[in-house]
Amino acid sequence: LKWKFRLGGQVSNIKIGGNYLILATLHDADTLNFNYTGVYVFDLTAKGDVVEKYLGFYHTNGPVLWGSMDCSEDGRVIAVTTWPVRVGTNVFGEHALYILKIE
Repeated sequence: LKWKFRLGGQVSNIKIGGNYLILATLHDADTLNFNYTGVYVFDLTAKGDVVEKYLGFYHTNGPVLWGSMDCSEDGRVIAVTTWPVRVGTNVFGEHALYILKIE
């Protein structure tokens, strides 16, 4: 299965929990744009192409770095941590813990 779906940021974490594919993102690697840091969720049981499987995006204030996301066994509860990063003299993001629940 090959999906064509443009994510705003570079994928940093991938989890499958229950019927959900969860992708966390860093900044856009080309532009260093931090507007798309967060979590994308897809329902693997939905019929159709990737657009029909896409449940949504939750924006975080900061990148979700490698290893800083996990989910419950059924995938309905997602925990994500972020912290500030420096690019040159600019600082992006904050220290935060996000607990997301799919209902």
